[in-house]
Amino acid sequence: MWKIKVNTDKCQAVYFTRRRKVPDPPKLYRKAVNWSTETKYLGVTLDSRLTYDKHITNINKKTRTAKDKLYPLLDRNSKLSLKNKLLLYKTILRPIMAYASPVWGGSCEFAYPKA
Repeated sequence: MWKIKVNTDKCQAVYFTRRRKVPDPPKLYRKAVNWSTETKYLGVTLDSRLTYDKHITNINKKTRTAKDKLYPLLDRNSKLSLKNKLLLYKTILRPIMAYASPVWGGSCEFAYPKA
């Protein structure tokens, strides 16, 4: 049916557990697939303990970069109206921060406990 070959060199496996012992690597087309501590799936970085630390760090970097690029427009001295500034925030910055938040949002209280 489909004539697509899977590149086993690019495949990786993540074992989601708190245990330290990892089983033998799975095989794909009789070739062992290497274990990885994290992988990126649909833009979300998944680690073996599902803490989403790296994903949240990446989101912070992306948001900060986008905010820095938009600073001349969002600055207090900018000639844009507040309505347009809010529109920029809602269309550019908020989607970066909110992408897949239902998935990783619940882990924040465990990964980052309140002081």
